[in-house]
Amino acid sequence: MLRAKPVVKVRAIVYGKYIDEVIKAIGRLGVAHLVDLRDKLDKLTGLLEAVQPTEELFKCSNIISRINRLAEELGISLNVRKKITRVMSLEEIEEELSRIEKKVEEVSSMIRRLEEERSTLEVSDESREPVELIEKLKLRELSKEIEDKLSNLLSIVQVYKKIEEVKQMLAKTSSTYFIEMWVPKEDVKIITNAINEASKNLAVISIEYNMSHESVPAVFKIPSFLEPFTKLVNSYGLPSAHEINPTLLTAITFPIIFGIMFADIGHAATLALVGVIATIVKRRMRKKEIELTGIVGMVLVAGELLILCGLCGVFWGVLFGEIFGTHEFMGIHLHPIELIRIGKEVKIGGFTPSEDVMTMFHFVLFIGVCHIMLGLILSLVNKIINKEYKEVIPMIFWIWLYDGAAYAFFTYGSSVVFRFDFWLHNPHLLFLPLGLMAVSEAIIRGTEGITHVFMSLIESLSHTVSYGRLLALNLIHANMSKMFLQMTYGGGVALQAVGIIIGTLLALVLEGLIIFVHTLRLHWVEWFSKFYIGGGIEYKPLRIEIEGIAVGR
Repeated sequence: MLRAKPVVKVRAIVYGKYIDEVIKAIGRLGVAHLVDLRDKLDKLTGLLEAVQPTEELFKCSNIISRINRLAEELGISLNVRKKITRVMSLEEIEEELSRIEKKVEEVSSMIRRLEEERSTLEVSDESREPVELIEKLKLRELSKEIEDKLSNLLSIVQVYKKIEEVKQMLAKTSSTYFIEMWVPKEDVKIITNAINEASKNLAVISIEYNMSHESVPAVFKIPSFLEPFTKLVNSYGLPSAHEINPTLLTAITFPIIFGIMFADIGHAATLALVGVIATIVKRRMRKKEIELTGIVGMVLVAGELLILCGLCGVFWGVLFGEIFGTHEFMGIHLHPIELIRIGKEVKIGGFTPSEDVMTMFHFVLFIGVCHIMLGLILSLVNKIINKEYKEVIPMIFWIWLYDGAAYAFFTYGSSVVFRFDFWLHNPHLLFLPLGLMAVSEAIIRGTEGITHVFMSLIESLSHTVSYGRLLALNLIHANMSKMFLQMTYGGGVALQAVGIIIGTLLALVLEGLIIFVHTLRLHWVEWFSKFYIGGGIEYKPLRIEIEGIAVGR
């Protein structure tokens, strides 16, 4: 999940007679990312030329337009089928569609004629309405009858059209087609077997394994429940095959940071419950092939994210002793629980953020340091994997510098950072890595390297302090929740319940959105900037999922 699957480039020269079957065989496997050769024709040698749009492509587009127009006229919705039992050529489809159009036109003409007679003849309503009703019922029955037929026809034609569109991406000679595709290394054997079988072994296949100089589509195996985090990462930029995909790590760090700002057992549990409901609804809608659109669709897609953020909020709520904005609930007093103490300044839990602000400030800075340190380590890993050995040495010194300064801050106390004599007595924590980083950067980049060191220092400091927003938003969340409880204090159980409900709704909608945006900013700006570029190529394998159809003209 962190690293892309290795891919290889597969090239095939296929005899023209079998190209449709080969495309269909590749599409059924759903593992090959086809390369659009229209942009590369000038680089290809030999007699290769572009594939021009065929008559079949225009015919498919025309048939699809006729089917959609007919469905709109009848007021029916068509569903693309994934399994077809009857094989039909384009000519047979046109004939079938013409018969359906003729039937619909006959009934529609009868209804129009009756409506015209109504306006021109003096016929009583009682005598003409039954006739019209019968004709309209005929049209309705006809609509139900042909809905299934039209869905089947549309499904078949779309496959034909897709095959013709894929051909436009290929190159050809007078009698052969040239295909170029990216395939996961583990699927090379099945794709070559499929091509040979579909072409009756009339294909020449070559495989290129070493493509270090090329930009390749990145193939990652990401579990479906991480979909919300995949969307967050891809919105910043698609991961490339040469860098670590941060989706899995984001699924860990994002809820943790969100939960610190949303630390309340009651509010966070409600958020997790909303996430559970959203996930269930989303999966049922997708099972029925209902498209998720708009704001509601965005919330449903984020179901798993809401669950994890809610659970982390419950965890931090337990450590801070917060439930619905208070420390007491149903007569039970919640005490903050200290999980662990790190160094002199950092406590993981065991305090109330709104009452011990400095302890909370040190805690959120520690979270920020850990997050940024993880980003720096991932950057180092990327450079080692990509064999950028010149960049490895300065990165090691940067990690040493950042880790040393953070160690001094949390171990010896925040006051030592302002004492120059402390750093003189402990040069290994600051001056030594700083000097080595400056020297290595100067060797690699010259005078620009010194500027880079200075910028790295400023960036590290500003990005770390930026995590102070965790403290600010945690305090806002806690105080806003308490405000509604204080407004209803002394008003009885019912009024206090109203205060809890209003506070929870505001926390979920208003604060939840604000905290989400700030959590996203910390990941995109403070964290991703350390190791993630996001300039990858999306892996789009050709898919033809329909079954039971043979390509024919």
